[in-house]
Amino acid sequence: GIGGSDMPIILGLSSYKTPYQLYLEKTGILNTEDEMTDPQYWGHQLETLVRDEFAKRNNVKIETPNTIVHPFYEFLRANVDGLIPELNAVLEVKCSSSFMSHLWGEDGSDVIPMQYLVQVAHYCAVTNSDSAYIAVLIGGNDYREYKYVRNMQLENQVIESARKFWECVQTKTPPSAVNQVDLKIMFPKHKEEKKIKVQP
Repeated sequence: GIGGSDMPIILGLSSYKTPYQLYLEKTGILNTEDEMTDPQYWGHQLETLVRDEFAKRNNVKIETPNTIVHPFYEFLRANVDGLIPELNAVLEVKCSSSFMSHLWGEDGSDVIPMQYLVQVAHYCAVTNSDSAYIAVLIGGNDYREYKYVRNMQLENQVIESARKFWECVQTKTPPSAVNQVDLKIMFPKHKEEKKIKVQP
């Protein structure tokens, strides 16, 4: 299925992976069991700490459910960092580099990086939550909170993009290449018969 972290890739907002590369993963053509990077490792280690800090500051209880499936679109999945039942809200936890601090708005605002915006829109759609809270630790010592209020127009665009991408996966129709890495994967070897002769 398609998870929230897939949505920035599908929408072309990821600097790490393209829609074509994600397609290869989803169809089992490409195996990408990469080793966890140091930032990913420490982000994972700090996730519980940041989640607990959010619960303490807001005096709420947070549930950590297993994978949630959309009630109508079975291919849409959500592995959320937390659910806040009393607020009917999703909690998303992030650890961000200080070099990315300019992409985050003031504490308490709704200004978050676009790749995270489409991710939480996806989670609200799947879980039918009214809103999403984003708790982020920037540079290891700057804690901030943000709130996303459900936007049906954005949500519909996210769902439609996910549906089109999933249709590519189901029909084995690869998306177009968007960079040289895609082209190198598509055409790993030179084929003599593919030469074009140009008349002088």
